[in-house]
Amino acid sequence: MPRYLPPLSVLISPDELPQSLSFLKGGLQTIFSELYFKDFYASRAYYSNEVHYRITLVSKSKIAIGIDSPDNLELVLNPGFVDGSSSEFPMTLASYWPIKKYIENFDTTNFDFSFRSFYDLLLAISGAEESLLLLDLINNFYEELGDVNSQDSFQAFIDDFNSKNSPATPITRPLLDDSSLIVEDIINQFSSNGNDYDVTELIFQDYLLEDDQLGTVTFKLESLFSVSLGNFNLNNFSNLFIPKARASLDNLTLGLEFPRAWLKPVDPTTLDVVEGDIKSTLTYNVGNLIFDSQTGFEFNNADSFSLTPSQIGNTGLILEVTNLKLDLKDDTNIPEADSYGYGPEFKGVYAQTASITLPKRWFDNAENNPNTTARLAGYDILVGTGGFSGRLALEVIDGTSDPKLVKIIGSNGFEVGFTAFDINFERNKIVSSNIVGQLKIPPKLKDALGNDAVVDVRGHLDSDGDFLLTASEQNGFAPIEIPEVLKIYIQGVELGQEDGDFFIGTTADIEFTNPIMGKLLCADNGTPTRIALPAIRIYSNGNFEIVGGGIPLPTNFGLCLGPVNMSITNLNFTSHQQEYQGVMREYKCWGFVE
Repeated sequence: MPRYLPPLSVLISPDELPQSLSFLKGGLQTIFSELYFKDFYASRAYYSNEVHYRITLVSKSKIAIGIDSPDNLELVLNPGFVDGSSSEFPMTLASYWPIKKYIENFDTTNFDFSFRSFYDLLLAISGAEESLLLLDLINNFYEELGDVNSQDSFQAFIDDFNSKNSPATPITRPLLDDSSLIVEDIINQFSSNGNDYDVTELIFQDYLLEDDQLGTVTFKLESLFSVSLGNFNLNNFSNLFIPKARASLDNLTLGLEFPRAWLKPVDPTTLDVVEGDIKSTLTYNVGNLIFDSQTGFEFNNADSFSLTPSQIGNTGLILEVTNLKLDLKDDTNIPEADSYGYGPEFKGVYAQTASITLPKRWFDNAENNPNTTARLAGYDILVGTGGFSGRLALEVIDGTSDPKLVKIIGSNGFEVGFTAFDINFERNKIVSSNIVGQLKIPPKLKDALGNDAVVDVRGHLDSDGDFLLTASEQNGFAPIEIPEVLKIYIQGVELGQEDGDFFIGTTADIEFTNPIMGKLLCADNGTPTRIALPAIRIYSNGNFEIVGGGIPLPTNFGLCLGPVNMSITNLNFTSHQQEYQGVMREYKCWGFVE
């Protein structure tokens, strides 16, 4: 048989909430009728009058509070709720009203907060007898006055009393030495021989209505009760009237649901928009939410934000944030700031992951796998006092284990394949980086197997901005050949752009296969001579050049001109324009310097 659970509205009504929460009251009317409670336990401390409650709040549905806004935002108290289940919220509450420790039946509705009422309340709290109260008054106010007039404090009080009140029978100083006996005798005289004076009323009327030579009203009141109440002052006394309460909700998670016009949830694997009424949710892992009537709201344990992967409107841009934390404390850090070595003065923001995925349609071409896209991401990002730390990355996503973003450049088909690029920062300094990609240069560049060469490119940046890029081919490069002219043996590769043309920069060996050039280069037995070239470029339009037109050669070679054998130290490659059959043509020329 299902267990009956009473609704929370049995214990409290939304109408009893503070006015500052009025913008939520419309939603809370529904929430209170859908929240139930169980395991209610109450205890009360005997001496402190402190009351403790433990209770478990139960919900059998998703709890959403509508926030007054044009876009119908909703605050969800149990964002992970699944239909058919229930959510439980353990809660503790402690309340303490200090005045109840002294006056158990104290009632503010019957207390007029006048000065006389406070005086009577102090009398009740102190429990001081008339004799003790009068003795404190005499010791506090008349001891110095008696010394000035060369009389003891009792005689000074009696003279002052007789002067102020003109009693039917003047009060006289008893011939006694014991202070308590003297006070008792004076009190007896107050109510005998035609006198009718009440000690507590006398003290209030003669000493606490106005400032006089004995001091201010506040000073006299605090002095009068300082002995019986122990270093009493009015500031401490006012705290007795302020009820104190402390409440805690443990392991609380909140969610802010956004209208689908703002954000649309996507499948984290396919990145396709999830259809239907499902909304994107910003989840806040509160930890323990604590309210204290003296210090306000505070959170214990790590608290963080996460946003479900969501498309921004209809843009195709996908936003995702996980484990976002805010650190504004002066004395302690979030653990992530400690791990980076920041001091306790750190203030800033941490995000385990923050990314924007670009629309797939931007990369929808024949060169790429279906569903290829790119993502701008940050990992373990810490931004704040002390600078920027973490990893920034540009990543490729295509649903395979070896994702690659491909782009064809130029009319002859340079193929650039990008895989990943990331930089690691620590306090604004680059500590490591990684660049991964591939190059294809069909039909010019083949590997040793005769296939289009796939050049693996890796590089990194350092904190000074220096850049290093390396390239390699798993099967080695086959030579680039211009039939009956030359072969180029690639040693290393770089990628660049100049005047709008992309180029491959390379260090290589050049070998002339033309028989005439072979004779000129003193080839022995017809074996071609290789010349080491430190810098040549091959452009996307099919042209190539020696950078600068001429370069010193690291190794001299011979040039045979009939009986003369010349030692070549510099090689030039230039262009020459000349008319041929009425058409102006551009010719490429090799030159040698002895």
